[in-house]
Amino acid sequence: MTISRASGADLMGLLLKAYGVTAREQDVCHEVLAGQSTSEIAARLTISPYTVQDHLKSLFAKFGVRSRAELVAKLS
Repeated sequence: MTISRASGADLMGLLLKAYGVTAREQDVCHEVLAGQSTSEIAARLTISPYTVQDHLKSLFAKFGVRSRAELVAKLS
């Protein structure tokens, strides 16, 4: 049996699952971490900017933060 160190992506996936983040919220979260704006996220995911905002509100509530900056800090 070989034990290896978990990658950053593996750890991020575990953290998001632990907080009950949905698959679509994960998509939005990854875009936020990449520095994308609401309109850029909407275009990339082919959803409306309002839907992006709804996902962000849900993410903020799940992580107990009030801004994108706080969300990025919590996940970094």
